[in-house]
Amino acid sequence: MQADLPKLNGYLQKHSYADRWTYTSFKKWPKAMEVVRDDVATLDPPVGDGDHFETQRLLWEEVRPGDPVELRFVRVVIGSPGALYDVVWKDKVIASMSDEFGRTLLSVIKYAKKWSYPKRITGLHIDGVRSIGGDQLVTNQLGLGRGGAWLAPSLSGLGHFEYDKKGQ
Repeated sequence: MQADLPKLNGYLQKHSYADRWTYTSFKKWPKAMEVVRDDVATLDPPVGDGDHFETQRLLWEEVRPGDPVELRFVRVVIGSPGALYDVVWKDKVIASMSDEFGRTLLSVIKYAKKWSYPKRITGLHIDGVRSIGGDQLVTNQLGLGRGGAWLAPSLSGLGHFEYDKKGQ
């Protein structure tokens, strides 16, 4: 499969702190950041739109590599730097991003006097769906069986920051 390179008007460079690729405008304002597999939260089964079982069904039966996804801002993390983002596939929440992703994003965007979190991060795709091993009690309590395993998506791509009209 061949991927077309996006048309960029700025600089694509490795961010020194975040150790990932970023795209900045000529004024050095960050416009996009590389998203990697481990950015998706995996400590617990993804909640999705409030139904663990339905989210697992979607990941097993419908979500496919190459499918586009976007990240939607949920809220700022209280007591720790960063923000929470949901992974949205076909208008359905199928996972959340990790706390580490929120901290890494903050390290990339917090350069200007008037910075803000992007409301959406687009241009990302499902890289694959992977199995996660965890606590058997958790999966049993959530109705996912006693095996202690669940599915989680892996993402990849250069996520482009989109702000509301008041933002950047």
